[in-house]
This record gives sequence, structure tokens and C-alpha cells, in this order.
Amino acid sequence: AAPAPAPLDKGCSLRHSLRLPAAAAAADTGMKRPLGRRYGLWFRLRKLIIWLLGVYIAIPFLVKLCPAIQAKLVFLNFVRVPYFIDLKRPQDQGLNHTCNYYLQPEEDVTIGVWHTVPAALWKTARGKDQLWFEDALGSSHPVILYLHGNAGTR
Repeated sequence: AAPAPAPLDKGCSLRHSLRLPAAAAAADTGMKRPLGRRYGLWFRLRKLIIWLLGVYIAIPFLVKLCPAIQAKLVFLNFVRVPYFIDLKRPQDQGLNHTCNYYLQPEEDVTIGVWHTVPAALWKTARGKDQLWFEDALGSSHPVILYLHGNAGTR
């Protein structure tokens, strides 16, 4: 035979809270978060969107306040790609039969130029010096001037 259940105390209520009292919760180290408040994904996403919106609004104001920034963004002449190449040696870039020159059209302006001889002169150009390349400019072959960029990379 099963024992009879004990009668309920008059002070016992089924409606009491199952949560720990504040003092007991503070004393229990398992209930604390060691790193402080943890932000959810929505908070981080909202913070990122606000930051991106601020940058999106700030850039036109900076461009309007400083016209030099506008010129840099349009021309991108501070970008040098490819990096770490020696423009004085076109042979390193696979441009055989090419000679490096510098032109100075104005006092403080220097322009680097590569002169590549026509295909008909490639065999005779092997091992020649810069004077030979200068004389080749005076030949009957047409000279094609290719102007391409502003980043100092020819």
C-alpha cells in the first residue's frame, strides 16, 4: 500500500514564483554574465547600418569642403599598380627591344617614355645602345604615341 500524501500546509501556495530572490541571484555566480551585457544580432546590425549611413552622408560633405579630395578620387593618381616594378628597365616587364627615355617639357615636369622599335627592326636592335634607339626614331617607320594614365606607371 502506498503511503498517503501529506496534507498541504496552509502557507503553501501553488502560485508562488519559481525565480530566485534578488539577493540569492546576486550571490549565485552561475547567474552572472562574465563579459557584461551581450548585444544581439539586431543591435549589431543596427549599429553597422547607422555607421554606414554616417559615412555615406559624410563623404559628399568632405568632397564639397575639400576640392583636392575630389581630384584625388576622380583621377586616383596615388594608386600605383603593379607595385615594386622598376620602370627604368622595360626588359623586366617583357618589353624587349625597348629603351627608356625621360622628356622634360617644362622646368619641373619630367615624363618617362618607353620607345619600342617596330617589328621589322627587332633583330637589328639586339644589344644596341640608346643612341641607336634615338636614330631609329628618325627612320621612315611611323611613330605611335600612346598616352594612358596619370599614376606614374607609364
